[in-house]
Amino acid sequence: MISASTEFNTQVNKTSRTFKARLLQGGQVLSGEISKAQIYRGACGDTFSVGSIYVPYIDVTISDCDKALENTEVLLQIGLLMDDESIEYINMGYYTVTQVQNTAYQSTLTAVGRISAKLNALPELPAAQTVQNLAAAITAKTGISIVFNGLTAAGTIEKDLKGLTCKDLLEVITSVLGGFATEDSNGNIVVSKFS
Repeated sequence: MISASTEFNTQVNKTSRTFKARLLQGGQVLSGEISKAQIYRGACGDTFSVGSIYVPYIDVTISDCDKALENTEVLLQIGLLMDDESIEYINMGYYTVTQVQNTAYQSTLTAVGRISAKLNALPELPAAQTVQNLAAAITAKTGISIVFNGLTAAGTIEKDLKGLTCKDLLEVITSVLGGFATEDSNGNIVVSKFS
């Protein structure tokens, strides 16, 4: 969920408004000006099925950036110019840069969300394979919190899960709960009920 102030919500509903975008790396704002930021919230194929995982990614064009970005995690923020000339920024998500194309004056980068970038590791499987314990194992291995939206993290998985990655376990969890998974703007994995 994207959190913004009351002033932000008022300003964004006006007919004339100005947006700015920025990237942060390790909490530090990267130099350079963003001329394009496209956010793709769900790439999982052509059809939806229970257990789907929507993997977000972004394409960003930034000029005069002085940092090496490939294989690093960045936070994309979108800012809104307020009436007092200040800019209020809101988080749009955490992404790992997978591809950078440089020209003399700008860089165009593609970056994928945490599900794609960080869930390929093998977790320590818990003795009791409950949904809650498996979610905790994914969090322990990756450092990414899992939030259940409209679903209860209940149930036991009886099948053998040895050799499955964290992403595979997330698919099992979403299938058992009859939901789907994506990421929120703060970098958490969100497992939601399909309605």
